[in-house]
Amino acid sequence: MSEKFQVKRNLGKVFDDAVSDDKLAGDLYQQLKSSSYRYIAKTELGQGAMKTVLQVTDEITGRDVAKATLKGQAKRDSSERFLREARICARLEHPNIVPLHDLGIDENGDVFFTMKLVEGISFQDMLNEIKTNKSSHSSNELLEIFVKVCDAVAYAHSQQIIHLDLKPDNIQISHFGEVLVCDWGLARDLREKNSIIEDAIVSESFVTQDGLVRGTPGYMSPEQARGAISESSFQSDIYSLGAILYTILSFERPGKGSVKEVLEQTVSGNFTPPSTIASEQNIPTVLEAICLKAMALDTKDRYANVAQFKNDITSYLRGFATSVENSGFLMQLKLLLKRNKIVSSVVLMSIFILLSATSVFLASIKKSEREAKLAAKQAKEAEAEAKENLVKWQKTNELKNLIASESMPQLITLTRNAVEDYEVLKGIDLAKVAVELDKGLQTAHRDLGYLQSSLFEFEASINSYNLGGMPPNNRHILASVDCLVKFKGRKDLNFEEILWIVRKYASYHLYNMINEFTFSPKLHFLTLEQRRQYAIEVVKLQNSKVKEVKFEGSKLKIDLTHVNDINGIYRTEITELDLKEANLRKNIPAIRGLPLKKITLSAKHPNRQIPYLKNCKTLEEVYLPEKTTNKELLKDIPSSIKVKFY
Repeated sequence: MSEKFQVKRNLGKVFDDAVSDDKLAGDLYQQLKSSSYRYIAKTELGQGAMKTVLQVTDEITGRDVAKATLKGQAKRDSSERFLREARICARLEHPNIVPLHDLGIDENGDVFFTMKLVEGISFQDMLNEIKTNKSSHSSNELLEIFVKVCDAVAYAHSQQIIHLDLKPDNIQISHFGEVLVCDWGLARDLREKNSIIEDAIVSESFVTQDGLVRGTPGYMSPEQARGAISESSFQSDIYSLGAILYTILSFERPGKGSVKEVLEQTVSGNFTPPSTIASEQNIPTVLEAICLKAMALDTKDRYANVAQFKNDITSYLRGFATSVENSGFLMQLKLLLKRNKIVSSVVLMSIFILLSATSVFLASIKKSEREAKLAAKQAKEAEAEAKENLVKWQKTNELKNLIASESMPQLITLTRNAVEDYEVLKGIDLAKVAVELDKGLQTAHRDLGYLQSSLFEFEASINSYNLGGMPPNNRHILASVDCLVKFKGRKDLNFEEILWIVRKYASYHLYNMINEFTFSPKLHFLTLEQRRQYAIEVVKLQNSKVKEVKFEGSKLKIDLTHVNDINGIYRTEITELDLKEANLRKNIPAIRGLPLKKITLSAKHPNRQIPYLKNCKTLEEVYLPEKTTNKELLKDIPSSIKVKFY
């Protein structure tokens, strides 16, 4: 043994002797050392067919948690499935999925797992209270809850896990509005070939019973109701989400009668539409169409993935056309007017003035005709007056152009703002109105071209660029031509194809156009993992000196000293963002697409970013530079956000 090693060993022994002296330890140390049991039961929260859930105090951490244990015969028969549920929960780290804390075997030799204690009510209880007028929530508030459920299920699907028992009872709403999807006991990991639990008969009960029912009648998919568990897939959960939407719309579960009758209705697709069962609710036709598409009998007729389902719900909430609507010109115009009241007022006023001028002209024509019939001798005068009215008709077009010129500057400004803030659909609506009023307005054609490119409408964008006066060798036209040739007019592209597009635009140094793609609704189907891969690619393309970008949980790790544009992080689900050392040259509207709780703005140009903070609904704290912040801008920030200065 070397002399150096012996010295280290002696030092280690001295340290061990020091820390092992209980007399020198504090109260917490003594408490932990003397504690015989880690979890102390307080009260029972509920029971299922397989397990009991207790509220317990964790003696180690000092917090209350929910502890699930097997009960009765289930201890012997179902421990493997119980443990598998816990393992699945442990893998699903998402803000809308109940987190698992611990898994093990207690002092009695029984398996258990602990999870977050959610103090609140189930979504089913909330719907029951609304139905009985004990509480009030708008339909939009319920749909916002549903969107969060979709986020949780989409994340689970990205991990190849399907829930198979989605229903309002398995969704918890905390007292602070937190939405959590619970009870993953029937979940299936599609990556495990042997994860299918054998089928059995269906109980005459709507309670999900372990080993008997693979789902809940009314909410389970037709393939589950047939007992074909091996056919269950992502579309099975999409059906269940549609059934939850059915309950949100009608306050009733799908299907009527006994369990057997409900299963027969599910298998045949013969259930009453929500608008019929709850005619007094005035259910919007578009929401019912979305619901029935998700609940289609054939899996091929349902939504391809949860992201598409969620996009239709969010489009409805924001006043945009959905995929289930035949959105012609009148429908698009109606939605445009609803979304953009200021622009609508300008356009409607212009139309009113134009119609008034036309009405005056038509009245003048009719008067001339009456006078001509009453007095033939005044024919020459009537002819002269008709010629004069013809001149008025010609001047009507001049009046139309005058109206357009009065409202057009404001419309052009709104369109440009939408392009610069990457509000793709709003920008397209405004640009189309502008070119309708003035077909020769080149700036509006060019803006329309940028936005059409972000929706992968490359042929249309090339036409708009040409109308906008761009030369054939312009980089925007060359990039659109390359993409049109590559994808032959296809607009629904996969993740790898989208990465090809942003790399192509980067090769033309069109870095700002990459942001248009980043904010495009065409990318909303991406999973969180794909979003983060996309963000890493885009941030490196737009900032050539940045070498490493990575995500650790809900935080972004990056050297900000060489970052000019960071909008690529849009929709990456990070909750903290520290831009103190950043030297950004671009605004960061990406803030509105992040569930941020804390943000620190750069000392350089913080006032450009402050307006975006008011649209970040989850924000709790914002840190601003004392010297360069215009405090007048802070009056629009909600009072719930704590503003601190450094």
